[in-house]
Amino acid sequence: MIIFLIVETSIIVFLVMVSNTGRQSFPAISLFQYFKPGCSTLTAAIVAQNSQNRTAVFTCSGRAAIQMEPPLLESTAAFPAAVRVVPTFSLPSSYIELYLNFEGYVNGNCTKQNLIPLTSGKPMTLVGFWSYNYCAIVTNQAGLAGGFTIEWTSSPWPNPCCKISASPSQLTISPGQKSSSTVTLTSQGTFGGNVSFSYGITFISGGPNFVSLNATFSPPSITLKPGSSNSTTITVTAFASDVPEVDHITIEAYPQGVNSFDFPGTRMDIIVNIT
Repeated sequence: MIIFLIVETSIIVFLVMVSNTGRQSFPAISLFQYFKPGCSTLTAAIVAQNSQNRTAVFTCSGRAAIQMEPPLLESTAAFPAAVRVVPTFSLPSSYIELYLNFEGYVNGNCTKQNLIPLTSGKPMTLVGFWSYNYCAIVTNQAGLAGGFTIEWTSSPWPNPCCKISASPSQLTISPGQKSSSTVTLTSQGTFGGNVSFSYGITFISGGPNFVSLNATFSPPSITLKPGSSNSTTITVTAFASDVPEVDHITIEAYPQGVNSFDFPGTRMDIIVNIT
């Protein structure tokens, strides 16, 4: 009886261990860790001047004012992760404009065009560069340009510019023939403006494993007003030499003349059956 109990207990323990095999817990990851101020107090240097104003660069004593450092083991990444942030500040009256500049660690060239204007309270996206300095335009009328503080906070990513739908969302086409679908966009939030269309084709099944159709949009771009909808027509043509196959056409709508990070595009797939 004693031996039996030991064996039974061992079996129970073994079963418990097996039931836990494969269970893993993931830690929380804050992408805001990529955004790291280089110091709490900046230093200034005048890098250009004219009869009306002066241009100053602000660094951490020659080091980058802001560093985009990976929070995990990604130091070999080619580019840092994009972050969505909001600056909050109040410029003294002697300041005309404040920018971010990604021209280098020490005295970045604030006279070049690679400047990102900063607006207090306005969300912005930083992407593609490892370090930034500040540049400011200061009027010559002031004998002393007062100091101030800037605070950075994380911001949620915006929703797409618009919702997209297609009717019908599935087309059946014979070789050498064409078929159409109406693509409708509905503005989301405050977005209003021109939206262009593009497409990509993905082979799914059948055929000789290569894509043999093309598509056109009419019109190729539309105008959306906030809260409104508008449509275009996509016409898909199958090659005359086609054999039966199934393809996905990915339709992408992307705003023109706006920051794509402020108003992201949107996309959807339609199915094309070539019979």
